[in-house]
Amino acid sequence: MIMGYLTSGNIIVDAMGSINISGNIVPAIWYSTITKENGKPYLLAIVILADIVYWYRPSEVRDQGTGQILGWKKKFSEDILRQSYQYYADLFGESKKTVKTAMDKLEKLQVIKREFRTISYGDGLVCNNVMYVELKPDILYQLTFPDKIPAMKGTNNSYADVSDNKMGGSLPVKSDSPMEILGGRGIQKGKQVSTNLEAGYDEKDHTIPTKWDTGISQNGYTYSYTSTDISDEEFHPINQSDDEMEKTVDVIDVNTYIDIIKEKIEYDHYMQYSENQDRELYDELFGIICEVVCVKHKTVRIGGDEYPYELVKAKYLKLNSSHLNYVIYCMKNTTTKITNIKAYMVTALYNAPNTINHYYQQEVQHDMYGGGWHEKGIV
Repeated sequence: MIMGYLTSGNIIVDAMGSINISGNIVPAIWYSTITKENGKPYLLAIVILADIVYWYRPSEVRDQGTGQILGWKKKFSEDILRQSYQYYADLFGESKKTVKTAMDKLEKLQVIKREFRTISYGDGLVCNNVMYVELKPDILYQLTFPDKIPAMKGTNNSYADVSDNKMGGSLPVKSDSPMEILGGRGIQKGKQVSTNLEAGYDEKDHTIPTKWDTGISQNGYTYSYTSTDISDEEFHPINQSDDEMEKTVDVIDVNTYIDIIKEKIEYDHYMQYSENQDRELYDELFGIICEVVCVKHKTVRIGGDEYPYELVKAKYLKLNSSHLNYVIYCMKNTTTKITNIKAYMVTALYNAPNTINHYYQQEVQHDMYGGGWHEKGIV
């Protein structure tokens, strides 16, 4: 008899209890409040909003000894969130046009506001029409809790017309007196630059002439950036060769992706609190993820086979800290000699989301029914 071990009575539910799932949240009500003209849920707009909300949700900073919340920390480094149509196109397997249309819908609902800025960097480099996205918490609240807003009951798709005043007061907040806002995420500004645009068009779909210049070298790779000037004249850019395209990466995109990867794998936390050996390995895995995601190729070799770059990139962007810890655990416990450590890491990271659930489920089965508790001295 196993003493002191609580179980739900269902092995699948027990297995799920050991899996740490994190990421974007989609309230079910959004399928009713964010809809197309035909009344059906606007799924792309919903998942884009969920991602924007994720970035605007603060991270809690707690006292390590007491667990008390010390303050809130934002996940991005600038005043509002910087994103791009291309990022969401890559993330959700859509075109930039469909992403823009979905964000047009969100802006029509007034839950977001897009702002296009001109960013100046060192050496006189200027990037035009860099997109920033501001989230509107009052409208988000109305879309998420329509039953609590008297003016919205019995209405259909009128959410953008409801103001805060119609709610009879201010929106709920975490505290009447704001907590200390701790610093940004420590990403250096101005180090990597690009417009993150396809040749010939900017984020506002203006036609632009494009000039390719050699950019910044990082980790041994030479990047490129595009300098753009908005023009009303039609322009037909000459396509680059395949070799040039493989070496080209939009460097603002690099900065954004590194930011995203650091947050998803909780890089700063592990660099501060992990043991030296694990910290070095964690940092090495982080470097491999950044390299695979940020350096464009036609294909990426996984376990001896060539996989499309976009497929590998999308899968790597879903990795979180539990996946990296799983890879580290597997590397520590493997008895097979690893001859090409980098290739092993690339493959292990790619396969981690597919194998981690089966691994933990097998561990639960072994502990409960295969004598695992006895081996660990628990019973």
